Amino acid sequence: IRMGFSLIYGRKICAGYGLTEAAPVVALNEINDEQPTDVVGFPFVGMQCDIRDLQGKSLGVGKTGNLWLKGDNIMLGYYNAPETTSKVLQDGWLNTGDLGVIYKDGRLAITGRSKDLIIHKGFNIYPQEIENILMSHPSVFKAAVVGVQEDSSGQVPIAYVAVKDKKEIEKHLRDLCSQNLASYKIPRKFICLDDLPMSATGKVDKKQLKQ
Repeated sequence: IRMGFSLIYGRKICAGYGLTEAAPVVALNEINDEQPTDVVGFPFVGMQCDIRDLQGKSLGVGKTGNLWLKGDNIMLGYYNAPETTSKVLQDGWLNTGDLGVIYKDGRLAITGRSKDLIIHKGFNIYPQEIENILMSHPSVFKAAVVGVQEDSSGQVPIAYVAVKDKKEIEKHLRDLCSQNLASYKIPRKFICLDDLPMSATGKVDKKQLKQ
């Protein structure tokens, strides 16, 4: 898709990352078109990134955790909302609510939202990793993975997919996941639909899927 767009319009599609609280751009990947789309490139000059666990401890390079940002472009706070501000700002650092990883060369990758994290028997399952595998199937044009409480062992992943052809699709998707994912990450169910509900921002509305 990227190559076709650049040939037709003479412009390159680049992956990037930003949020309103960072006014709004944080990183841009304009170097390698072959990198996965979750790689959003190098943070801009003056931007500090830190990956932390749920207790706020820095995890370092190559570990997935909550992405914290610091820089002159970070907001001072939400207007007339000190309590909400205190939940995301600490000593000038912003808790983005996104999960990410920083590679050895300094590139940043976004692996999902912390609120979407699925925990099963003490193992972390990142929905976006599974969704990327599902989206690699030619019949799948939308995918969303949500966690459903199974028992005391925690949540299990359930996959919702919008597909062009439903013939034997569940078997194909299960085989695809088996080839690319650890067994505990393979969705317990594959629910095939004609389309998935979308939010106002153009993302799959996982809240509706969980209802």
